[in-house]
Amino acid sequence: MSRASTAPRNQYGDLVTRIPKLPQTGVFAYANFFTEGTGKQLSNTLYWQGSAPPSSGYNPSTFAQSIYTALVTKWAACLSNVFYCNGVRVFVHNGPSESTGIYLLSTPGSVAVAALPDEVAAVVQRQTPVAGRSGRGRIFVRGLPNTFVTESRLNSTGVAALSTLITGLQATITDQSIIWTPAHFIRKPVSPAVLGYFEPIGAWVLDGNVGTSRRSRPRF
Repeated sequence: MSRASTAPRNQYGDLVTRIPKLPQTGVFAYANFFTEGTGKQLSNTLYWQGSAPPSSGYNPSTFAQSIYTALVTKWAACLSNVFYCNGVRVFVHNGPSESTGIYLLSTPGSVAVAALPDEVAAVVQRQTPVAGRSGRGRIFVRGLPNTFVTESRLNSTGVAALSTLITGLQATITDQSIIWTPAHFIRKPVSPAVLGYFEPIGAWVLDGNVGTSRRSRPRF
């Protein structure tokens, strides 16, 4: 007889993934970039390493706005106009110290055609020099216009728009005198107390095939 899973789920029924133990040294940040469509809030997580510790007056909400401003035009160009970019929530770490900021602004997708079903996604992989699955990660761009895909593959229109978004994801962001470099969280133990570390991203790679993603909750 089968048994129902006892794993924790959120209000959408998605499995809740446990947050790994973060490094206790260094300056780093991770952010949820929010989009929305068909009544669901969607989220992708992005990571950065900072060039210097935040000052005592550092405002993480200003950093959240800087992230949104750097990406929103390029991200919206990948969305049907029935989807929206909604904002950014960022977590800034200076060693074990964390501060949180949020910036909310609704920006519609800029492609005025119908969207593909919201579980259909373009898959963009972040890669680092670290070998194995821990050295790479993915984001899912959902809300794609139906003109971006031909027979389950991105066509030239879709590739062009998503390639432009990748240039934004690759770029550093300078905010309040700190240079933030895109990074990836490597889930490999460094010591018993630190179960991972950050590594700069070597490349973002666009998958020519569209995938599916039903994850909707913000997650690390």
